[in-house]
Amino acid sequence: MTDHQPPQLPPGEPQEPYAQQPQRYRPPPQQHRPPGPPPSHRGGNPRRHGASKIILGVFGVIVVIIIITAVASNGRNSPNTPAGSSSSRQQHASSPAAAPPAPHVPQTLINFSGSGIRNSAPFTVGSGPVTVHYSYDCSSNGSEGNFSADLLYGNQSSLNSDDQPIANELGTGGGQTTTVYPQDPGQRYYLSVDSECSWSVKVSQ
Repeated sequence: MTDHQPPQLPPGEPQEPYAQQPQRYRPPPQQHRPPGPPPSHRGGNPRRHGASKIILGVFGVIVVIIIITAVASNGRNSPNTPAGSSSSRQQHASSPAAAPPAPHVPQTLINFSGSGIRNSAPFTVGSGPVTVHYSYDCSSNGSEGNFSADLLYGNQSSLNSDDQPIANELGTGGGQTTTVYPQDPGQRYYLSVDSECSWSVKVSQ
């Protein structure tokens, strides 16, 4: 729109004020700023910051405990461990397994030999079975003979006595190994042999 100019009066004429026309309001042009990063909230949530600090503190304590434990473990396993403890462990590691018990070797309680009817001297019998080896020979008689042997304890007419039969054979001779089980261990037993032949009896336990 063209602005109105005041009319020009001839020279010498008084100039009257020109009535100004009212002007319309024009808003200033908007300036477009380039997009930038969003404004940062420096203040933030104080509660969230407090929780983060607590979590970081707990995590730091756990890390310190782990480091101390690892250092202590390395110290125990280091070569500077006292020689006594390492040598004791080596002794335990290198010590052989316990050897099995030695097999029991029977001990001879009595060797008794002769001919005819005889009783032996008493001998102590321990706990457990008793092994008896006997033999007899009737060749000197020219015929068969009887061989009978018993392991005895106490008065045979008493109920507290013990009689363990060993053999009762008839023939020209022979021998055998047998096992008997005395009922009164720790007591003194004796052999009783009845035969017309020569014989030999060995008791071991």
